Amino acid sequence: MYRIGLVKLALMALTCGLARAESPRLSFYGLQSHAAVTSILTGEKFVVKFTNLLPSKLYLIRAQMSFRGHLYQSEIEARANSWGSLQTDTLEPLRGSYRGRDSDGLIWSMRKVAGNTGDIPEWTYRFSLVDKASSLVSGDLPISTYGNQALYEVPLAGSGLVGNFLIPDQKRRPVVIILGGSEGYFVQTAAYLASQGFAALGLAYFGRPGVPQKLSHIPVEYIKQAIDYLRASPYVDATKIGIWGWSRGAELALLAASHYPAFNAVVTEATSGVVWGTPQGSAWTLAGKDLPYLIPQLGMVSAKNGRRVYEAGPVRAQTIQSTRDRNFLIPLHKIQAPLLVLAGADDQVMPLAPLRKLFADLQNTTRSYFDRMIVYSDVGHNFIAFPGLPADESWFVDQGPNSILAGGTVAANAAAQRDRLDKIVEFFRSALR
Repeated sequence: MYRIGLVKLALMALTCGLARAESPRLSFYGLQSHAAVTSILTGEKFVVKFTNLLPSKLYLIRAQMSFRGHLYQSEIEARANSWGSLQTDTLEPLRGSYRGRDSDGLIWSMRKVAGNTGDIPEWTYRFSLVDKASSLVSGDLPISTYGNQALYEVPLAGSGLVGNFLIPDQKRRPVVIILGGSEGYFVQTAAYLASQGFAALGLAYFGRPGVPQKLSHIPVEYIKQAIDYLRASPYVDATKIGIWGWSRGAELALLAASHYPAFNAVVTEATSGVVWGTPQGSAWTLAGKDLPYLIPQLGMVSAKNGRRVYEAGPVRAQTIQSTRDRNFLIPLHKIQAPLLVLAGADDQVMPLAPLRKLFADLQNTTRSYFDRMIVYSDVGHNFIAFPGLPADESWFVDQGPNSILAGGTVAANAAAQRDRLDKIVEFFRSALR
């Protein structure tokens, strides 16, 4: 026992000596690929790893990001393991911005802080290891549209479509049409799906040159135009077409799927299953006619976290309940494809009750498709945001000059953001195989 103890002490001294002899190092690698990365896609899982540390020593890890002109920051304290390393997929913070093992924790728990962004480029993470207020090592990880992925973009010129058509290679692949919400078009979503092995058509339907500038009187036939284009593409398996929309884009996805039997999989998020209008009238048209709609009121104004927000949820739920003519409801029973519906139980923008009723009615039909509805507890409207971004403002949503209460807690919204992305990819792989 005495000799073993001496050996242990010698090894510990050697380990500590080596750790002190070399400076701490910082590296980034993909959580799934385990390969080193120099940039990542939005939503891509990655690990931050610090090595050459003193075993069992307590360190401060700081994450910063320049996002939309503001500085965001999170900090945690964690103890190096017996090998003198710390990595974000396995460490458990002793204190700091988040609790528990969470590879995304340093990102979603960032808060907007005072001060300028300094030399941190926009859409870039900076990770630092700090000891006694001095940085031991730091490094930047940029978020790029394509990350380290070798994706191809197929030009849409002459198609009459606006957006980005991305493919992982030049084989025929299952394809998904992607429709964003009132925030507009987000090319990173198409890039992420293409990185998972799908052809992905991120489609802009308003707010960009070539499509209406406002979310008003958008023809549902625009989606039929996209279907026809994809069926003729040499990069698409025309028997495997999916559609994915969130918020207002979910309305369009459901309307298109209920009118066109071309789809083999349908995913919607954060919708009421209701056609909402705009100040200009109906958001959607079919055969040149406005589709029946409800006016989305803003509700009462309240103050929360120093911000004036409209509490739209209760008044919108009351509007739905009190309107006798139900022709504003989207006919889910006409959709001839498996349906994945995701929602937040505390969505204050799109009331959940009508969607629950529509889905329950759907289950009482003789449909042969495997439909699924997932409702996340303590989650609001903004679980539809991509993981990999700060979630501290996920409790509200900006619509023009107005801020609307979105619901949910920051931690629950962030957890759902990651989980729903995994479930959507899994659903498309199963339905479009």
